[in-house]
Amino acid sequence: MRLGAVLVLLALAGVLAGSAAAYARPVTAADRALLARPATPEEKIAERVAERLTGHANVSVRCGDMGISDPNIETPTYWSAQCKDGGKYDLRPASHAWPS
Repeated sequence: MRLGAVLVLLALAGVLAGSAAAYARPVTAADRALLARPATPEEKIAERVAERLTGHANVSVRCGDMGISDPNIETPTYWSAQCKDGGKYDLRPASHAWPS
């Protein structure tokens, strides 16, 4: 019974892995502008993950605008001038990475 379930899961994993696809495109001028700026801490984490997944040593990750506009999203009304590095609402004042 367990062997049958394991075989079914392995077959399903094989089908899903076989249907995965990715593509590469040439670097555009917008890409060059993004890659010219330093990576954020989140982008550095994504670079490490990409290096591990691909095995490539030179990986650059930058997150740019997705070009999606949603009129249903509004600026929050609870904004405060104290939401800043060293401000009243800074949860980790010893760290100068905002938000932390």
